[in-house]
Amino acid sequence: MFQVLRIAAVAASFAVLAGSHAASAAPRTDCRTQAINDLQRLSPDGHAIYRAMTDKKQFMVWLTCDDVHLGLSTSVHESVHMLTHERNAFPLIEGGEIRRPHEVSKFFPPREIAKKFDPKDAYVQTYLRPGAASSANDFLYLLDELNAYSHDLNSAVQLVSLQRRDRQADHRDGLAALMSFVMGYV
Repeated sequence: MFQVLRIAAVAASFAVLAGSHAASAAPRTDCRTQAINDLQRLSPDGHAIYRAMTDKKQFMVWLTCDDVHLGLSTSVHESVHMLTHERNAFPLIEGGEIRRPHEVSKFFPPREIAKKFDPKDAYVQTYLRPGAASSANDFLYLLDELNAYSHDLNSAVQLVSLQRRDRQADHRDGLAALMSFVMGYV
């Protein structure tokens, strides 16, 4: 149990936010190339995830020219899942990794804590509803989501200068929900 709490505490510390960098979003003619350049310049931690990907096409799946800010943070989030699976370890925001504690898979299923939360909440529906996601059945995957949302928010904050003025994505909501689920679980 101490190991689980330790991992939860480390994962929660991922949410430490860096100050946003001022930069202007240049007109995009080749948005993907420019987006990766912006990621490297504005979010070195997010770019480290991109660099770690052996199949860069998988990173690009989530990147659209319509909303580069959301696309980059989503690409980082989804790539963290892939790297976690490939390496059997949670990548950390500032580098390094923590081995996935497979022993937590023997714990009770996280779906059992769903009653502590609003059943209509989108995050409860996505991550705790039986049959919805692996995280409903296995605490290890709940930790995986927490880590991915930590990277997502970290990149989103660093990339705020790329955010479209006519759209608002609440990256904090995902991290807050997963932090609540983990705390409700332990």
